Amino acid sequence: MADGQALKAETVICAAHSWTNRLLAALGRSVPVKSFVHQRYLTAPMREAARLPAVNANPYGACLRPATGMRILVGGETAERPEFDPPSLDFGMTSLSAPAGFSQSLRAQVKPLLPALAGLLLAELAREGETRLDISAFSPARFSASATAAYMRSRLRQHEAFARRH
Repeated sequence: MADGQALKAETVICAAHSWTNRLLAALGRSVPVKSFVHQRYLTAPMREAARLPAVNANPYGACLRPATGMRILVGGETAERPEFDPPSLDFGMTSLSAPAGFSQSLRAQVKPLLPALAGLLLAELAREGETRLDISAFSPARFSASATAAYMRSRLRQHEAFARRH
């Protein structure tokens, strides 16, 4: 829905992060997604726009993506945080805070990654309906309803979720 009007599309990409299962619940659906609070930072504006995809750099405990204003958004995880379920669809993450010194350690972690990033898989998927690389292993259809329900009943700490369910 947009401005009270139903929208129709052949393909829908649900990128609601922590709100995914709250949003999908209205459709009677669920996917095995666990959410954890992490910190996000913006770089200073650069001379030209970043040409990099959104990247989850799990071995570095970080994610990167282009941001408005010719910046890069860098996100990082703190391994001991418990699972987090936003209380409602209108909950804002700005009420949460980062541990002291976290931004400096995250900066050191991701600095070596930036020159090597290339590819635009999500943009290709949204524009063309397919990507140059086979990403079928990441389809939500790979999860059975019973496996999803069992996973969602479990409770984890963030460091236990690093073994992603792919």
